[in-house]
Amino acid sequence: MTALLLVTRELDVQPGEWLLQTAAGSTVGRLVLQLSGHLGMHTITVVRRR
Repeated sequence: MTALLLVTRELDVQPGEWLLQTAAGSTVGRLVLQLSGHLGMHTITVVRRR
C-alpha cells in the first residue's frame, strides 16, 4: 500500500514518465519497481552497497 500511494498520489507519476529512486534495494523500493512496471512507468534505480 505504501508503494502504491507513494507513486500514484504523493509523486503523481503518470504512465510513460520517468521515476528516479534511490535505496532501491529496500522492500518498498523493490515494490515501487514492480508497481512501476505494471503502471507503465520507466524507472532508474540506484542501490548503494559494496
